[in-house]
Amino acid sequence: AEEIIVLSKEFNVKCQVGHVERFNPAFIAVKDQIEKDFGLMGFTFGQDVYPTLESMIPELLACIETLQTQHHSTWMKVVYRVDLTEKQYRFVQSMGGNTPENMSKAVLLREFQKVYTRKHIA
Repeated sequence: AEEIIVLSKEFNVKCQVGHVERFNPAFIAVKDQIEKDFGLMGFTFGQDVYPTLESMIPELLACIETLQTQHHSTWMKVVYRVDLTEKQYRFVQSMGGNTPENMSKAVLLREFQKVYTRKHIA
């Protein structure tokens, strides 16, 4: 939870912890956005609905670990599609700990930010 707070401040995104909403359209939109941005490598989530954004992290983490260790050039293309800035990318790397896990959280927050912006500003 502390890592999510740090990342939400860096990405200027508000976060809320502890509430479960099944079939939340925002969660479905975030899942769809991640699948779209990770589509060049064929990634899809294992289920249609997730009760929380955090519950998407294990599958996203496994995908990012594979990309970072076995397909680095594809990983960098995905980072570009997700639209993580170089500053955000370096910030996540400097956090220490499990970098793929932190990167998963950063991707999740950035994708949420894109979905939210599209809905409320576009």
